[in-house]
Amino acid sequence: MRTQKQKKLTTKRIILKKTGGLCAKCGKPLTLEKTTIDHLIPKYRGGTDELSNLIPMCKHCNKQKGSRIVEEGELAYLEPFYSSENISELKKRIEDIEAGRNIHEQDLIEVD
Repeated sequence: MRTQKQKKLTTKRIILKKTGGLCAKCGKPLTLEKTTIDHLIPKYRGGTDELSNLIPMCKHCNKQKGSRIVEEGELAYLEPFYSSENISELKKRIEDIEAGRNIHEQDLIEVD
């Protein structure tokens, strides 16, 4: 059975691969130990703990970002590792959250 610490390290490795080992904001090379994980869309704004919403950042950039939603182009080192469809979907999700629309059509379940 894997420990909680092993699970966290595995998750951190996966997220760090999104940018090829660089901070998503400033591009500073990161070690596993120096990597902080941040939510692209903050949880209080409707973000989740899904891997697609988690990004690697150095401590300095994570502190600067705080709990706000990042501006377009602010994560230059993340975009090359996301497909254009993923980036478009994330931008749409951010717009929806900012407009107060937290529900997407694909999230709705048809009820008979």
